Amino acid sequence: MMTVTRIFDNTDEEGALDFDYAAIFVSSAAELLGTASAIQLIDSIGRVKTLVGAFLFAGISLFSLCALDGYAPRAVTIFFAIMGRASEMASACVTWIVTAELLSTEILSTGHSAVNAVARTGAFFSPYLVDSKNSLLTVGIVLLVINLVSAVTASTLLETNGVELGKAVLIEEMRSQEMEDSIKGQELVSMGGESPTRYRRMNKKGTLV
Repeated sequence: MMTVTRIFDNTDEEGALDFDYAAIFVSSAAELLGTASAIQLIDSIGRVKTLVGAFLFAGISLFSLCALDGYAPRAVTIFFAIMGRASEMASACVTWIVTAELLSTEILSTGHSAVNAVARTGAFFSPYLVDSKNSLLTVGIVLLVINLVSAVTASTLLETNGVELGKAVLIEEMRSQEMEDSIKGQELVSMGGESPTRYRRMNKKGTLV
């Protein structure tokens, strides 16, 4: 939001404050588009794909917005502002949902509190990045990197679409155990031993098969 405001800041050399309020309003309204998109995609293509796509679109859109400032027509900057705001809103919505589905009841409140604390930390440092003497290109690169890292991290999450609440933790534990057994098996085979029997797998419903 601060980046968009800085982009559409028309303050003159004499210091008279002026903003392109129409462009800021249109880009802000894009959050409704982001929420609607998240609602439509979260069950159709899944949580992980929606989250990864939202972070990628957000990073590319915000970088383009910052890099093209002063070069591209107003309509183009408004377009990237809309895409950036909508994508960031979609990623935020899905993140809150996935957090509740991934964490067990015992640590759900702690997990939400930790995520909220990290979000507030990011909000604290945002003005030092955006509302400063840093060039818009620098701001765009930082936002691009943050969103790319978020996309990569989100791609490693367990897909919780169709998974019963409380079962995601069990599935993740089984998956981690299978990976550990596979590594141990490969080590034993390389040493001339026999691979240990793998643990039974668990389906999306949390049932051993």
